[in-house]
Amino acid sequence: SSKREYQPAIRRALRDFGRLALNPLTAATSMKDDQTLTTVVAILGDIGYDAAVPYLARLANGKDIPQGVRSAAAQALTQMGAGDPGKLNAAELFYNLAEKFYYNTSTITADSRNPSAFIWYWDDQKGLYKKDVPPQIFNDIMAMRSCEESLRLDNSNKSAVSLWLASDYKREADLPQ
Repeated sequence: SSKREYQPAIRRALRDFGRLALNPLTAATSMKDDQTLTTVVAILGDIGYDAAVPYLARLANGKDIPQGVRSAAAQALTQMGAGDPGKLNAAELFYNLAEKFYYNTSTITADSRNPSAFIWYWDDQKGLYKKDVPPQIFNDIMAMRSCEESLRLDNSNKSAVSLWLASDYKREADLPQ
């Protein structure tokens, strides 16, 4: 927020990155800075990939989410053609995203130009940070994370538990020596 003069250029650059920006931007949807989060949500809506829908639905329908962020998320979902934001089930959407990761069909992918894949995290103390992982297990880890988020939102989803276990076994099998 202290460098507002750079925000329009950064926003354009993130939009131009397209799907390469999805991974860190979706991780950043866990931040508590409402103003920055509203900008992140708008960028995700502008980029328009379906992998952002569960994250936006969680924000649009979250009970503890400030109204400004909820409105921005609802607007982004409408812009993306995701349907009525109030009727979207974020837990189910995260489960569907986990299946896409499991079957390697998600629009969030590891950058093939790098020797390592990056798993992005948000921490209120550290901010946005990444962990390097072998690219072979990127989708497996992301499937597990999506299952975990689905279960956080609805702990009765037994399919998410099964998919998490399958993803963990797949990760072990896919892990290079």
